[in-house]
Amino acid sequence: MKSIIKQLFNVTVITLLLVLSSFNCFAASEKSIVAKVAELGGLDNETAAQQFSLVFNAIKEELKAGNEVVIKKFGKFEVQQRSERNGRNPKTGAAIKIPAKRYVHFKSYDSLKDEMNPGVGKAQLIEETSEQVAGTTEN
Repeated sequence: MKSIIKQLFNVTVITLLLVLSSFNCFAASEKSIVAKVAELGGLDNETAAQQFSLVFNAIKEELKAGNEVVIKKFGKFEVQQRSERNGRNPKTGAAIKIPAKRYVHFKSYDSLKDEMNPGVGKAQLIEETSEQVAGTTEN
C-alpha cells in the first residue's frame, strides 16, 4: 500500500501543491482545484478529478489507519486523540459526557509558511525581535 501511495504522490502531489499555492486563500472548492490541476498538468478535467480523488483517498486511508502523512515542503497530517470530557447541553444546561474521538491535525511546514508570507522568514523575525529586545534594554 505504501509503495502505491508513493507512486501517487510522485507527480500528482507536486501538481496539487502548485495549484494550492497559486490560490490566494484555501477556500477554493474541489471543482476549482481540479480545474487548476487540469490546466497546470495539461490534463482533461476527468483525469485531473481522478488523480485528485486518488491522492486524497490515499491520504484518508492512511489517516484512518492511524498513520501520519508527511508531504515535503507542505506539511504533516496526523491523527490526534481527544479524551472524554464533561460538558453541558447548551439548550438545557444539563451535564453530559462528551465522548473521546479522533481528529485530524495539520501542521504546515516553514517552507509553506514562508511562501504564504514572502519576505517574513524565520531569520528575519528573529533578527527583528532581537533588535526590539536590544532597543528596550538600552532605554
